[in-house]
Amino acid sequence: MRAPGPDAALIVRGARVLTMDPDRPRATALAILGERVVAVGEDREVLGRAGPGARVVDLGGRTVTPGFIDAHVHAAHYGLYMLPRFVQFEGCRSVDDLLARVEERARVTPPGEWILGSPNYPTDLVEDSRFPDRWELDRAAPHHPFFMRVRGHLGVVNSRALERFGIDRHTTDPEGGYLFRDPSTGEPTGWVLDNALFDLALPHLPPTPGEQWREAILTMSRHLLQLGVTTVVNQSADVWPILEDLHARGELPVRWQANLRGSSNYFHRPPEEIPAAVEALGPPTGHGDRWLWVGAIGELHADGLVEAPLMHEPFAEDRFGPGWRGLLRHPPEVLEAVCRAAAERGFQMEVHASGDAALELVLDVYEAVDRRVGIRDRRWVITHGGVFPGRRSVERAQELGVVVATQQPVIWTQSHYYRRYWGRRRADNLFANRTWLEGGVRLNGGSDVGLSPLLGMATYVNRRNVFGEEVGVEEAIDPERALRLYTVDAAYSIFRERDLGSLEEGKLADLVVLSDDPLSVPPERLSQVRVVATLVGGRVAHDPQGLFSEAREASDALDDPGGRRKR
Repeated sequence: MRAPGPDAALIVRGARVLTMDPDRPRATALAILGERVVAVGEDREVLGRAGPGARVVDLGGRTVTPGFIDAHVHAAHYGLYMLPRFVQFEGCRSVDDLLARVEERARVTPPGEWILGSPNYPTDLVEDSRFPDRWELDRAAPHHPFFMRVRGHLGVVNSRALERFGIDRHTTDPEGGYLFRDPSTGEPTGWVLDNALFDLALPHLPPTPGEQWREAILTMSRHLLQLGVTTVVNQSADVWPILEDLHARGELPVRWQANLRGSSNYFHRPPEEIPAAVEALGPPTGHGDRWLWVGAIGELHADGLVEAPLMHEPFAEDRFGPGWRGLLRHPPEVLEAVCRAAAERGFQMEVHASGDAALELVLDVYEAVDRRVGIRDRRWVITHGGVFPGRRSVERAQELGVVVATQQPVIWTQSHYYRRYWGRRRADNLFANRTWLEGGVRLNGGSDVGLSPLLGMATYVNRRNVFGEEVGVEEAIDPERALRLYTVDAAYSIFRERDLGSLEEGKLADLVVLSDDPLSVPPERLSQVRVVATLVGGRVAHDPQGLFSEAREASDALDDPGGRRKR
C-alpha cells in the first residue's frame, strides 16, 4: 500500500538526515513536492510517497541538514566588495603586497578618480600585523583619492581622499568618532574610526549605481549557496528596491531578510525627528513573502567594535590615551527614541553592543521601551552581546525575550586584533555563548562577513582562531547546540520557525547535503566538513558534483529500495 499524503516529485534517500525536529531528530529519507517537504522518515516508508515520474536521489550515506540561516551578515556590502570595482587583496601577506595592488590599479585609472579597496580580506594574516597609513598610500596612488574599509568600523585613506573629505589637522573629532593622528605633528594618519568614518568619509564617496548593487546581491547569493546558506539576514544596506526587482523577476536564488538603515548615519539626528525617520522606512517587520521580507531596524550601533567598544573599565590606553573606554555611536536618548518609534510601528530592533557598558545601556533602553509599549514577544536582538554579561544582565535579557546574535567566524579571523586592543581576558570573553545559553537566553548564528556556517560551528565548539590558539574555551558549546544556532534558533529569531529551520512535513524544502556528519566527526575536524549540494525550496541551487543529476526514476528505486543496483 502507498503511504498516505500527496505524491512526491523528488525523494532523497540513503542519507543521514539531521532534521532538528525534536520529535524525530534522525531519518534517512525525505520527500519533496513543489517547494515543501511532504514526508520525513526511513527509506522504505518515504519511497512509498513517490508520485508518477518522481525522481529519487541516493546520497550514499551523506548527511542532510536544514538549510543554514546566516542571521547576521552584511551580505549586500560584501557582495559589492567582491566586484572588480574594488581592488582585491587575496593572497597579500604584507603591507608591500597590498600597496603593489593599489599601485597596479593606479596605473590604469585616470588621475583624480577614486580607487576603492575591498575589505574582503583575512586581516589577521598580514605579516606586518598592520595596514598602511596615508603617506604609504600616497606613494602607491599619488594622483588618486584612495579609500578602504577595515573590519567595518574603520576606514583608511590617502591624502587626496582626506582633501575630498575636508579633513586636516584642525578637524575636530565628531561625537562618537575618532581621527587617528601622528602624535608628533597632529596630522591625520588617514585612519578614521566609527562616526568619523560614517559622518565625515562615507557621504563623500562616489555612489554605487543600482546595477552594481544588483550584481553584488547575485554574486553574494551564489557565494552563500556554496556555503549552504539558504536564508540571509542582510544588515544595513538600503537595497530593498533592488531586492524587490530581483524577486519580481524570479532571480533571487536565496531567501533574503532585508534589515533597514542600521549602521549608516541615518539616525544621527535630534530625538524629536526620529519618529518621522522611522515612519519613512516603510512597511514594518514581516512585510513581504517567503523569499523576501522586511526585517529589523538594524544593526543600529550603540558603540564601536574592536577599537572602540563602550567599556566600564579603560583599555587600549597605549593607543588612545588615558581613560579610553570606547565610543558611544548614538546617544542614549536617540537609541531610546528609535526603539520606541520602532515598537510603536511594528519593527523588530537589532542593536549592536560590543562592550560591557554598551550591553547594559541597550538593556536599559529596551526595558524603558518595554514599560511604554511592550516588547517581550517581539524578539528584539542585541548583536555581539558585550563581554562579561553578569547574572543580572542575563536575567534582564531573558525576561525581555531578547535574542543575542553572535558571529563566531569573527573569533576565527580577528581575535588577535581584539586581544591587541582589549587584552586577553576581555577578548577571550567575546561572544559569551555558554553564559547566555545557560541563563535561558536565545542565540542565533551569523558570520558578519559571509564566512561559512560550518566554520562558525567549528569555532562555537572549539573556540580556536586561525592560528590554532584557544580563545575563551569556557564559553564553548557542543556541536548540536551550534547547529541549532544556524537552523531552528536562527529561524525563531526572524519569525520564520513555521517554514524554516528544521526538516519537517509541511516546511519549506531548504536543505544542505554535507560530506560528513557535523555531530559525529571529531571536533577538530568540524571545519573540514564540506557542502556538497544546496537546495532552496526543493530546487537544486548548488550541486557541483552533479549528485542530483543522477536521480533515478522512482519505479526503479521502488524495485530496488536498498540501492543494491546503484552504479
